[in-house]
Amino acid sequence: MKFTKNDYDIFEKLKIGELAKHSLSIILEKNMISKIEIDNLQKAEYSKMIFNVNYPVLQKRNKKLSLEENIYFNGGNRYYVDPIKNGENEYFITNHWYDYHKEDFLIWLKRKVTD
Repeated sequence: MKFTKNDYDIFEKLKIGELAKHSLSIILEKNMISKIEIDNLQKAEYSKMIFNVNYPVLQKRNKKLSLEENIYFNGGNRYYVDPIKNGENEYFITNHWYDYHKEDFLIWLKRKVTD
């Protein structure tokens, strides 16, 4: 599955937080990116380099921790509270987005989402 031109037209109208949460949820649930890319999105350095985001875009759920402990990172709640399932794992998506991240996010989306 790949996003259509119509999907991207809708994405352009969304605020970055809505865009990231909505599209990454679909991407993870439908397994639209590689395991390597999922691993990369859990790294702060990669997220900074690709999106200029200061936190890992994805945080793998640790079932030994409470929900609050899972979304807490570096002094605050940095992740949306609802985990997204991908295979056997669940991931939290960072909520730490600003308007200036949108262009980089759309570039990544068009480059990384595969059939």
